[in-house]
Amino acid sequence: MGRPQGLAGWLGVCAACGVWPPAWHFIHPSAQPNASPQPPAPPAATPAAERPAVDFPHPLITEVLYAVPTGEAGDANGDGSRHVTGDEFIELVNPHDKPIQLKGYCLTDRTGSQRDGPGREGKGASRGGAAQGIRFVFPSLELPSGGVAVVFNGNGQKWTGPVGDASRAPEAGNEKFHSAWVFTMKAASQRVALSNTGDLVLLSDPAGSPVQCVWWGKVDEKDRPGPPAAGQGPHESRVLVEEAPAVSGGSVERTGLGARGDFRAHVRTGDVLFTPGLAPGADARVPGPGPAPATKDNPGPAVVPQRK
Repeated sequence: MGRPQGLAGWLGVCAACGVWPPAWHFIHPSAQPNASPQPPAPPAATPAAERPAVDFPHPLITEVLYAVPTGEAGDANGDGSRHVTGDEFIELVNPHDKPIQLKGYCLTDRTGSQRDGPGREGKGASRGGAAQGIRFVFPSLELPSGGVAVVFNGNGQKWTGPVGDASRAPEAGNEKFHSAWVFTMKAASQRVALSNTGDLVLLSDPAGSPVQCVWWGKVDEKDRPGPPAAGQGPHESRVLVEEAPAVSGGSVERTGLGARGDFRAHVRTGDVLFTPGLAPGADARVPGPGPAPATKDNPGPAVVPQRK
């Protein structure tokens, strides 16, 4: 028998003998017995909800009006007249997925936050013409998940709808402020107010430990919450300190409820200078007399440049 000629000849020999060279086993890799099975692709990961900026059960400061706009646009409480300090307000939100109790939580400014021991008792209520500090302690109120509380300065203000104070909570949410729980500090003097050029709002828990500090302008570092005292645990040492821009004529508000949020000049829409009662992310177009429209004299909150 002669030597097979070409590929066709070799194929014929192999077919007759039933023997095929290993290299000629044209088997798809997926059919090879020794091939490792490929696991199915994992499903796309679902991003976890962002952690609230403060630990449970603390509320979160989300908006501060310290620079009341001039003219009618400054009437933040909707009583028909603008007051240079009475219309100031601080907004807080429950960022957690269950209710929280506000009783004992305290709001102070730089003067009212003078520290004197762990209780952080305020020294701001001085007399004789000296500046008096803000100090407001919440009465008992269970704030539902996503609920909003607004605390107005209240000096010289008139009110419509349910409004509480330091002695009692309002009977219900106030529809004028998008059903938020509204309080008044009942500030007795125009001196009891936030400073436009530099101040802070400090939120402390019922035990007197600082929870959150929002500051702007010229504020000494020593006036802000410092590192935790010796012996404090991780939960006690978690203090949220945030710088807000210095503005003239409008509020500053947080961009969200999570840890990645920060404070900026109020920018929800082009014709709103503040929105008491609307948590970050809520629709600023919801009707209600709380938000004030911009005017020719008040086109919106202007950011004041800060010197390095």
